[in-house]
Amino acid sequence: MARDFVKVRSDLSKHPLVVRMANYLLFCDESLFEYQFSSLGQDADVSSASTLIRHAVAGAVVTVAAYFEEYGERDGDDWIIHCLENFSDLDDVTGIVGIGDAMANVGWAVSTPAGLKLSSEAWGT
Repeated sequence: MARDFVKVRSDLSKHPLVVRMANYLLFCDESLFEYQFSSLGQDADVSSASTLIRHAVAGAVVTVAAYFEEYGERDGDDWIIHCLENFSDLDDVTGIVGIGDAMANVGWAVSTPAGLKLSSEAWGT
């Protein structure tokens, strides 16, 4: 039996892949997160933005894994959804612009001729 490769846990936001995806989103060319920290009584800086993005990415990871489990099928230890073609489809699933590209950047989301695949190899399982 294939095992799940995304272990939901309290420190998922500190997983190395989540940190890499968050950094990708934080430092990519697009302005993805335009929060006004001053209205929250905080000073805007990279550290506070990075923490917020890491938690958003951790939530997106769980959302995408559940989505593939619900609508996809197993391909060995991986998951595949045949009707998804673009990484931007994952943006629509999560509501976070750029998350599909971030997942592709770390090797978790892979585009194949058969559809989008979540690769267990990226998670080291």
